Amino acid sequence: MFKRLFFKPSSEFWIVAGIFAAGLCLRLWGLGDFSLQENEISTARRISHSFWGTITHLQHASFPPLHFIILHVWSNFFGTSEWALRFPSALYSALTVIVIYKLGKELFNKETGW
Repeated sequence: MFKRLFFKPSSEFWIVAGIFAAGLCLRLWGLGDFSLQENEISTARRISHSFWGTITHLQHASFPPLHFIILHVWSNFFGTSEWALRFPSALYSALTVIVIYKLGKELFNKETGW
């Protein structure tokens, strides 16, 4: 029972964590260097309302609202700079490294995951 309480990372864990960290660093490098593009400006406009105003505004949209709700909450804490608006997407894309590894490993084998 007590063995499950303590997590001893394996070498596989550290390799995947290292690949994730490298991917995140590459995605964050220069994240705020360029000004916002057209779609990012429209995203900033969509999340500029109050929380319920954002949800009401997205109610008739043809795309799923979760990304905009997360960005609205995020922007309340970190602002709406280029870097702040792009960070959640960069984090999600870096997390896909772990998801793809796990998916390949579970569906096929460890080599496919790599």
